[in-house]
Amino acid sequence: MVFMLAQLRDPLITIDLEWKPEYQAGQNNRVALLQLSSATVCVLLHTSSMGFQLPQAVRDLLTDPRVRILGFGWESADEKKMQSTFQMGQSSFGNFLDLQVVAKQLSFPGGMGLLRLTKLVLGHDLVKAKAVSKSNWSLRFLSLHQIKYAAMDVFACGQVFRALRLWHSSPSACPGCHALVGALLPPPILQCPSTKKSFGSNMKLYQENAAKLKVPSLYIHCEACGRYVPNNNVKNEGKQ
Repeated sequence: MVFMLAQLRDPLITIDLEWKPEYQAGQNNRVALLQLSSATVCVLLHTSSMGFQLPQAVRDLLTDPRVRILGFGWESADEKKMQSTFQMGQSSFGNFLDLQVVAKQLSFPGGMGLLRLTKLVLGHDLVKAKAVSKSNWSLRFLSLHQIKYAAMDVFACGQVFRALRLWHSSPSACPGCHALVGALLPPPILQCPSTKKSFGSNMKLYQENAAKLKVPSLYIHCEACGRYVPNNNVKNEGKQ
């Protein structure tokens, strides 16, 4: 871990978890692999070969307030797995941030996965084969495909964040929608003008409702940057 910290140009460590697939209700397989990545180094900890225990150096790293720990969609299954396996989680981390939340604040769709976000931000395809993602991560010897998948997944997350941070420091206009890429945007208010029904953050349902009522949507999806941005062609927002 000392070596890993020495490689950092910014105090950012990305974290990801893998575990043996659960095909039956009630199964709770422990974290078999914990991935950490800086800007230049990926570390894969095969915890299933370590008695499902984290070395103290790793715990110290995760709880260090000087280090920002970055996850992706952490609130789904990762947090529960981290808690049940290692008895620590987001509240234990010294400084935690979720890339999916950051992307949403920049107006990318809330449910966008890492694969799509990597393509939009970095311009590269992130290969995430289901055969590998659903493989047995608790095997004593991981395959080269598993190792590559695990390393690229956690590495890409950090690189996307760094790119978004650069965009945010100097926002520029998207060539498609002309909205500033990198600027923090207020969350869209998705409400039906007739029934006042709220759609929360579900843009798909909101737009389906607008189409059903045959009124223009206040937001459009830009194919160039992948975000939902205000529809400047709608002048009277009270209509939808």
